[in-house]
Amino acid sequence: MAIRKVLQFPDEQLRLMCETITVFDDALKQLVDDMFETVDAYGGGGLAAAQINVQQRVFVMNGGSGDKNVVACINPEIIEQRHEAVTEEACYSFPGISAKVKRPLWVRVKFQDITGAWKELEVKDWEARCVHHEIEHLDGVVFIDHLSGLKRKMLLEKMRKFKQKQQIG
Repeated sequence: MAIRKVLQFPDEQLRLMCETITVFDDALKQLVDDMFETVDAYGGGGLAAAQINVQQRVFVMNGGSGDKNVVACINPEIIEQRHEAVTEEACYSFPGISAKVKRPLWVRVKFQDITGAWKELEVKDWEARCVHHEIEHLDGVVFIDHLSGLKRKMLLEKMRKFKQKQQIG
């Protein structure tokens, strides 16, 4: 297992549409293991393969409410969603910033597991927002795309200053 480097915006790889996975082999298992190790190193949550410069349709989620839903979702597709709310959101690819984003509070997602078997998962609250956020990464959409142009510009300037301060310190 290995901790992978997470791409940071504005890396153009974050804007690419990820490809459907058709081979379920040891390389995929290794990728998923690396993704879980990377999520753990960054403090839990979720991670899409696109964020580690792998353009394949897979994300991992590391629970949120008692690690009930530690899951790797391959070729995920939201088949139903309900009840939207605006909540504070952050992303590993956008260090030092967060913003309020409207997301569903309940999601049913269809996906393949590491063996290729199709499954469904119903999640709510934090997990629903996480699933939605990570699937958007697989489609080349990032959370700041939900913001107004002015708010996006202000946050990106804040992120630039944060990154600059980290380099100095």
